[in-house]
Amino acid sequence: KASVSSFSAYGVTGTNKEDGSILVSGNATSANVYLIGLKKINKEYISSGDYTLSINNEEVMSDVSVRLRKVSTSGSKTEIITQALDTINKEISLNSSNLVGSDTSYIELDLYLKTQKQYNFTIYPQFQRGEATDYEAPLDNDILVNDNGVYISILQDIKNRLTALEKQTTQITTLLNNNE
Repeated sequence: KASVSSFSAYGVTGTNKEDGSILVSGNATSANVYLIGLKKINKEYISSGDYTLSINNEEVMSDVSVRLRKVSTSGSKTEIITQALDTINKEISLNSSNLVGSDTSYIELDLYLKTQKQYNFTIYPQFQRGEATDYEAPLDNDILVNDNGVYISILQDIKNRLTALEKQTTQITTLLNNNE
């Protein structure tokens, strides 16, 4: 999900868009700019198995890298992987054993811009179990974790809405019974 609505550093801003994409724009006033915590994946969305991080990008950008880091419950961060967007539609294979540890709270996605220059591009990150599939815009800016075609974050949202609906139904029933 979107960790922040946007993050700016050294003249460049990464902005989370409603369709789940990240717009990066601005003139980098320094080389080696990190846009930190643009997306995060909570540990409970990651079960045992293989995953793919797809970064749908429309051009080769060897001076732009994506970095995944696991963040512990104490806030310390450990790098999982950093890879340049040196191909169109970059796919990175990962295994759950590399993604989370016993004290991992969540995984964050950062962007690393290596060159001092003007940036203006959009990427579409998608983290899913198994092989990469076509990009699907997530709900509520979440990065969806595809588990055999079932989107865990959608199911969690439905569960939360059903719980709220059950509470409302109980309250209405109580009011009706009191008015009889």
